[in-house]
This record gives sequence, structure tokens and C-alpha cells, in this order.
Amino acid sequence: MLIARGLVGFGAGNVAVVRSYIAGATSLQERTNAMANTSTCQALGFILGPVFQTCFALIGEKGVTWDIIKLQVNMYTAPVLLAAFLGILNIILILFILREHRVDDLGRQCKSVNFQEENTDEPQIPEGSIDQVAVVATNIVFFVVLFIFAVYETILTPLTLDMYAWTQEQAVLYDGILLVA
Repeated sequence: MLIARGLVGFGAGNVAVVRSYIAGATSLQERTNAMANTSTCQALGFILGPVFQTCFALIGEKGVTWDIIKLQVNMYTAPVLLAAFLGILNIILILFILREHRVDDLGRQCKSVNFQEENTDEPQIPEGSIDQVAVVATNIVFFVVLFIFAVYETILTPLTLDMYAWTQEQAVLYDGILLVA
């Protein structure tokens, strides 16, 4: 369980790496749209996760067992197997499709890491001051939302099983619908 939680943390930590890559691979004009699209896809992942859970509730608790490879696919294992498949697909796409590149703020291709040092004749655009209250408020709201989501996804099924006397299938189905809503 500790290894699994560590892998989940590692997976969540890659968001910073993705955003850093986007910042280096886009010009100032493209950056806002690219970051917004990334945030939208991340939010869709949070929303669609429970949708898949709800769909897989139809498989049931017994599911299908393949004795040859000793694999049982049911409403508990199907989401994990789908996530593992998508993870492997992402690794393949990154290895064979992604071509890394860097551009400066104006969109010109960087030839080396020290691009700023090579082009000293270009005027530097001064950065504006950062609204620190907005940054702190955004981080607090983000923490609260993720904390609530983590608590719900962890204890919601046992809680609804106990409170409403639902079966396992009903709990997975209805909890998935609640999380999506």
C-alpha cells in the first residue's frame, strides 16, 4: 500500500514537470492557452475518473475470471487495469511521438540552454509584480478542494455502505455518480 501511495504521489508530482515543459516550449502568446488546456484536461481527469468507476460498477463484484493468467476483472480491478493500460500507452507515446523543443518568449527556437546569454541584443521584457495574496488564496483553495476530494474518494464507499445499507455494487455506482456531480 505504501508503494502504491508513493506511485500516486509520483504521478501527481508530474503535473509540475508538465507545466514547466509547457512554459519552456511555448511563446508568451501561446502559454496562457496551453496552460488552460492542461488545467482543463486535468480537471476532466478528476471528473471522468468517477464516471469510469460508475461504468465499471455494471461489471459487478464477481466480474469475469481468466484462470489461465489468474486475473479477475470486476468493478474493483477494471479501473486499475484501465489506468495501467493508459499509463503504458502514455509512456509509449512519450518515447516515440514527443519531440522536445524549447522556445524563447517570442517563439523563436532555442539552439542551446544558454539562449538568453547568446542573444544579449534583444531587449528584455520586465516582469510585473506578483499578487502574493492571490497566489496564497489560490493555493489554499486548491489544497482544500484536493483534500475534500481525497477524503471523499477514500471514505465515501464505506460511509455510504453504512449509512444507506447499500450493496457493494450500489455504493460504487451511486458514489461514482455523486463524485461526478
